[in-house]
Amino acid sequence: MSDPNGSASKPSAPPTEVNPETTRQTRRETFRQIMVPMALFALLSFIGIALLVIFTGPNGVAVVANYVLVLVLLPLVLLAMPLLALLVWLTHQVTDWIGSIPPYTLVAQEGLKQVHTKVDEVTDLIAKQVIQIKGFTLAAEMYLKQANIIPDDDETSSNGSGPSQTQAP
Repeated sequence: MSDPNGSASKPSAPPTEVNPETTRQTRRETFRQIMVPMALFALLSFIGIALLVIFTGPNGVAVVANYVLVLVLLPLVLLAMPLLALLVWLTHQVTDWIGSIPPYTLVAQEGLKQVHTKVDEVTDLIAKQVIQIKGFTLAAEMYLKQANIIPDDDETSSNGSGPSQTQAP
């Protein structure tokens, strides 16, 4: 907001004063339009129930109670019908979706079988290479030990240059 002078003004605080005449009129209308009809309805209901019990006894009260129960449940049933229809439709849709799943799961299963086969082939190839390299190094080490090019582990521990091991006599 801006003043006619062009300077910006702060927004004013909300008013706290109330018009006493308007307040009196609102209270009077509230009492006349809400409280009086509710009190009259409650009084008439009480009188009607009392007369019903006096003139008809328990049988008349039971009949009225049954009708009131029907009148109370009727809107609930009318509200529940669309929800029931929605539930039936969703159940039908889920059943259709479940019926369409097996072909896709078969495709996925076949793909995973191919992946499993490839992984087995690659791991077998890697294991063969590792076993061959390990076998070659062990064979070379044994040859070098037999040719006395490298000392045997038992000889290095007995002359003190290797890790200490206790030997049985």
